[in-house]
Amino acid sequence: MTAVAVPVTRRSGSVVASLSLSGPSHRFPYEAVERFATDLAESAALISAQGYSHPLTQGR
Repeated sequence: MTAVAVPVTRRSGSVVASLSLSGPSHRFPYEAVERFATDLAESAALISAQGYSHPLTQGR
């Protein structure tokens, strides 16, 4: 098993979630892991830039 994960942050920089991808190691060669990490990081940055608030923490 191989996994790649990146944080999703609030604008303040605090981590509020993560994005991850995992699968059998034979389907995750090093080059694929690098690509997955880049794509996940770009996606996390978009989510972070839009602002993220967890529904259970609203109003606290």
